[in-house]
Amino acid sequence: MASFFVWLIGILLMVQFILLIGLAGWKTVMIRNENTINAEITRLQPQYKDYVSGSLLSQPDAPAANRFQTAAVERLLENMVHADANALNGKRITELAQLHLSERYKVVLKKGTWAERINCLYFIEDFKMVELRKNYTCIIKACTSATKSTGNVCVQLQY
Repeated sequence: MASFFVWLIGILLMVQFILLIGLAGWKTVMIRNENTINAEITRLQPQYKDYVSGSLLSQPDAPAANRFQTAAVERLLENMVHADANALNGKRITELAQLHLSERYKVVLKKGTWAERINCLYFIEDFKMVELRKNYTCIIKACTSATKSTGNVCVQLQY
């Protein structure tokens, strides 16, 4: 009987050790991804700030369409939206969002998971991307039977 408990404790310790190694590896990958996104933000920020402030007349070049650069553009534009409420700057931010994010949002709104679609709807609202309204009309219609928070997002987007 005692050997059974020793084996049981040993097996449970091994399972915990394997889980700990898995979590440490996952956390390392997540930190590396976050550092990649932060490096992209640092690289893109001067061009985007110059364009939004009006000192750069041509739109900055679109970054490659990988997930890190898309996330960097989203964060960068989101920070600019919340930092400055100037109408001209808002128009330029909307132009940048249309240029760099609209294609990805169209795909996510059609094929993404529920959480990805809701996040896209929030970004569409923040960046005032009215051209994408027709793409989320079907999602708004589906929101009538959804949760209260989803319904609130959809009602805000209808205006």
